Amino acid sequence: MFCTIKTKVGEKFNMSEMVPVSGGYTCLADFNPEFLDLCEEKRVPGIRPGEPARYIFTFLARKPGTTTIHLVELRPWHGGDVSKVASCDIFIS
Repeated sequence: MFCTIKTKVGEKFNMSEMVPVSGGYTCLADFNPEFLDLCEEKRVPGIRPGEPARYIFTFLARKPGTTTIHLVELRPWHGGDVSKVASCDIFIS
């Protein structure tokens, strides 16, 4: 996934990713704290056993500029092997 988000200083916005947690995967947000604060990180499980969970990250824009967020899907107990990366360019005015 690649996306673009336009926001303003002081505004909050969300990014989310579906992750197959039954395989031991988790999702982490890699971002520049100079431009963004991570306000909340939430995992919403699937309805049925084995369904992927949705990881929802809420960010707050801190200062004007351009930055990128990477949502990284990995197995932390398996040497941190990265399975997938979803990236989004953030334009803050």
